[in-house]
Amino acid sequence: MSSGRCSDPRDAVSALPPLRVHDDTTVRHAFRPATNSPGRWLAAFALSCCLLHVPATHAGPPPADLTGRVVGIADGDTIVLGTAHGRRRVRLFGIDAPESGQRFGTESRAALVDMVLGKTVSLRAFGADRYGRVLGVVRRGSTDVNLAMVRLGWAWHAVRYDRRRPLRDAQRAARAAKRGLWADERPVPPWSWRRGEMEAEVTSRRAR
Repeated sequence: MSSGRCSDPRDAVSALPPLRVHDDTTVRHAFRPATNSPGRWLAAFALSCCLLHVPATHAGPPPADLTGRVVGIADGDTIVLGTAHGRRRVRLFGIDAPESGQRFGTESRAALVDMVLGKTVSLRAFGADRYGRVLGVVRRGSTDVNLAMVRLGWAWHAVRYDRRRPLRDAQRAARAAKRGLWADERPVPPWSWRRGEMEAEVTSRRAR
């Protein structure tokens, strides 16, 4: 990707390299000797000493707190944050927005664009998901962006991963007021939509 500005914020998402999250459990088990051979134990010990001196890289776990400018929006729950540590894909923790190809996906993304694109925000990071995206709560000033997306009705409370009461209450209020996606009598949760897409893909492949 060139150093110039992106004409479409989604390009900033697709052009980024995947993040890697260090898993010390994997390292520990990968170098555990298969037998009690003294030679193998000595080799493993020497290798582990070398690993201790490998410098940390940008691909490691993100700092717990970050501040940066939002340079891209993938959908209603995923942004690209430009920080002093480089660009990071960020998944808004505790919420799940409609997918791009799903009903209300365009409106959900537009709401997040209006809220944070090009703005300076802070991020409280809690780790990373299996796709390498940083999981966290994004704030613009005093506004909890994750909570605002649920309150406006453009994202669901992902209660399976986050049981915070404010998110639960925000969803109840949005549903009662028929805001956003709740204008639909029976909106389809994004996790159900994704499952349906996967099943359709499997069926299509079997039919070939």
